[in-house]
Amino acid sequence: YGNFSCDNSATYLYAYNGNDIVFSTHSGNSFNRKVTINNDGQVLIGTTTTPASTNTKFRLHLPINTSSARAFEISHNTNGANKVGAALGLAIDNGGESTNAASLYFSTASNGSLGERLRITSGGSVNIGSGELTQTARKFNVYGGAARVTQTTGGNTIEVFGGTTSGQSYGLLVNAGTNS
Repeated sequence: YGNFSCDNSATYLYAYNGNDIVFSTHSGNSFNRKVTINNDGQVLIGTTTTPASTNTKFRLHLPINTSSARAFEISHNTNGANKVGAALGLAIDNGGESTNAASLYFSTASNGSLGERLRITSGGSVNIGSGELTQTARKFNVYGGAARVTQTTGGNTIEVFGGTTSGQSYGLLVNAGTNS
C-alpha cells in the first residue's frame, strides 16, 4: 500500500515495503498499468519488465513487432499550433522478435512535414541525409549533400584505410596543412 503526504516544501507519493508506485487507467473491472516507478527508482512505461541493469533508470516499451514507429516526439508552437518538430523512432529489422534486430532513427520537420534524417542500423551503419537511410553496405553514409570535416588543431583531418594486414593498408590520408 502507499500514501500521500506533504510538508512546507513538497507533496510526496510513496509506497511502503518496497512496493511499486503505479499509474494506471481503469476499464470495467480491471486496472491497466501505464507507468511504474519501482523500488530501484526505474521508470517503466508500457511495460513491467525491468531493465537488465539497475543503473538503467528508464525503459519504454514500443508495442510493435513489424515496421516502425515514433517512440518520442518533441513539439513546439508554430503560429499558435502545437506541431511536431522532431522525433526519435524504432524500426524493426527483418524477423522482428526472432532476430531481435532494430534500427534507431531521428526525424526533423521541414516545410510542415516530419522526415527521417539519420538512422543507426542494427548492424552499426550510420546513414545521414534524405535517402539511402536503410543501406548497410557502408558503415558511414552521407546522402543528398556535401560532407565537411573542419580540423581546429594539428593532426590528420581524414584517414580512410582498407585492409587489416600489417604493412599492407591501402587508403587515403588528407591533412589540413597550415595557413601560411
